[in-house]
Amino acid sequence: MKRIAVVIAFEGFRDEELFVPYSGLSEEFDVKVFSSKKGLATGKLGGTFMVNNVIEDIVPEDFDALILVGGPGGYSYLDNLTLKEIINNFYSSNRLVSAICMAPLLLAGAGILDGKKATVFHGDAEKIKMNKGVIYTAREVEVDGNIITADGALAAQSFTKNIREYLNG
Repeated sequence: MKRIAVVIAFEGFRDEELFVPYSGLSEEFDVKVFSSKKGLATGKLGGTFMVNNVIEDIVPEDFDALILVGGPGGYSYLDNLTLKEIINNFYSSNRLVSAICMAPLLLAGAGILDGKKATVFHGDAEKIKMNKGVIYTAREVEVDGNIITADGALAAQSFTKNIREYLNG
């Protein structure tokens, strides 16, 4: 069974961007959620998720895909060197790297979107355009090689579908 690592902010993750992919992919894949600390994480809309794993415990070789969930809390990861290293490890070993809402900024900050097509939450469009040669498309979901990006909560179903299709080859 393929394994997926999902990273959320401990406070302020976007509820649909976690719950839609988590429920849609858990039926078919082993999905583990990671955050900056263990305990009951809280979404922007009040949803909660019990986190049993911290980001520092992600071993990229143990997973087939990485999903970065957005929401206002996700900005706290912009300068997280451990997460940047994890993103680069997934990308360079040709594992799926996916991000929704503001989280494509984390991919850009890790330097993996240079010359790649990507989308992002419309409020962050100017920020992503300034990062390392990103080709911003403004599409709901964008797939470029082993990178999938989505623009926000309304794209959660399509984002999930694209991840499933990618992992099922």
